[in-house]
Order: sequence, then C-alpha cells, then structure tokens
Amino acid sequence: MMLTRLIEILLCSFLFLFSAQLYAHSKVDNIRLANGNDITGEIKQLRRGKLSYGTDSMGTVGIEWEDVTAIESEFSYEIRLENGKRYYGSLARAKEEGEVLIVHAEGEQVVKAIDIIELRPIEDNVNDRLDMRLGVGYSYNKASDVATFNLTSKLGYQDEKGITSLDGRTLHTDNEGDSSDSNRYKVSREMWTSRPQVVDLPRSI
Repeated sequence: MMLTRLIEILLCSFLFLFSAQLYAHSKVDNIRLANGNDITGEIKQLRRGKLSYGTDSMGTVGIEWEDVTAIESEFSYEIRLENGKRYYGSLARAKEEGEVLIVHAEGEQVVKAIDIIELRPIEDNVNDRLDMRLGVGYSYNKASDVATFNLTSKLGYQDEKGITSLDGRTLHTDNEGDSSDSNRYKVSREMWTSRPQVVDLPRSI
C-alpha cells in the first residue's frame, strides 16, 4: 500500500510539473540596451537597480537597469516608481528612448525608465499565479521493522497585493502492523509593501 501511495504522489507531481511548463511565461519580451542591442527574453523582475532577464542562449542574466533604454512586454506587471506610485499593466516602447509606456486599465502613462525602481510579473492566468513544490521521502529500518513515509508540500498564490502560502507536512509511520499519521499545516500572507508584513496562522493535526 505504501508503494502504491508513493507512485500515485510521484505521478501527480510529474503531471503538475509538466503542466507548469506549458503555462510558463514565454520568452517574448524585448529590451534595448544603451549600445543599441535588442535582446528577446523573459522579464523575471527588477529590483535594486538590476533587471533579472531570462534568455535561451545565456540563461538568466542580471542587467544594470541604467543600461536599458527601451522595454516591451505584453504580460502584466506591478510597476513601482521612485515617487511611490504603482501601476498594474503591460509595458510598451515609448517614442523617446529612455522612456517606458505603461498600458493599464485606466489608459496609458509615459514614465522615465530611470524612475522605475521595481518590476514584478503578475500573471493573468490563475495557473501561472500558482506555485507548487512537493517533496517525498521513504525509509525502512529492517531491524526494527519500522517504515516511514513523509510528504512535504508548499503552495503559493500571487496577486496584486502579495503572496499567500500554504506549507504542509504529512508523516506516516508503520511499526509492526501499527500505523500512525501526523499532519502539520501553516498559512502565511506576505503583503507587497516597503516593509513586508507576514501573518502566520499555524495549524497542527
């Protein structure tokens, strides 16, 4: 029974990881550097003056934000300016180099690229907003005839205001015909503010 349960969990994990690849953010964003080069890839995030940018040929690279003169992406982002303003929308090329056109629900806004201090992707598809990690472990002690199976999981959901996370751990033990289960869960909420606030609501079973 333990082996069957383990196989089922592994199959579910494989199917989830495969589907996550199908919904991954495509590398179709475009940036232009100060030297005139255009690079197509995936905007991961902008933080502390460095743009994390995924490419097919070089992997994920860090680019100094001051070297970016134009940026374009059809995906949705939280865009934070130096003056504290925030926009939620896509990015388009402005008429002037060194400027960015933000396309949001209320219209369009042109800002200087240097005034943008943070970019965070916000996926439109619910599947893309979800992040799930699974860990499986099994051990058997022949001398004591004790078998232990454990499953750890972490589920996260991002929205415009922050991240909600659910961490879980399940422990199943078989000892000479007797079995026991132990479960523990923790829910946390992290807000997108300059000073993150985290509220933990632990629950044990």
